[in-house]
Amino acid sequence: MAAANINQHGLHGLEVTMHAQQGKGHILAELMVLASKRVKQLTGCRLYLVQQSSENTDLIFVSEVWDNQESHQVSLTDERIGEIISQARPLIVNMEFTPTIPVSE
Repeated sequence: MAAANINQHGLHGLEVTMHAQQGKGHILAELMVLASKRVKQLTGCRLYLVQQSSENTDLIFVSEVWDNQESHQVSLTDERIGEIISQARPLIVNMEFTPTIPVSE
């Protein structure tokens, strides 16, 4: 498959891995679920899936798919999302961001 054809849908994807403080994964997961309920209402959000590792409950994954990168950036300016991020930030030890190219809808 040619690389130029991979993102034929023009979508913007992101995989986020969050490492919570020891024993705080369930709280972080709950906050991310709250965020997902708000984010899914925003224009351009196709997917905001929150998952928790079955082997390490302090490891939270968020899979995001947006119509475009601009829609994703606008979501970060939403006041309610900002409040949730403020609550979640102290629980997070480390975060990893992996940009992705959605290849199917």
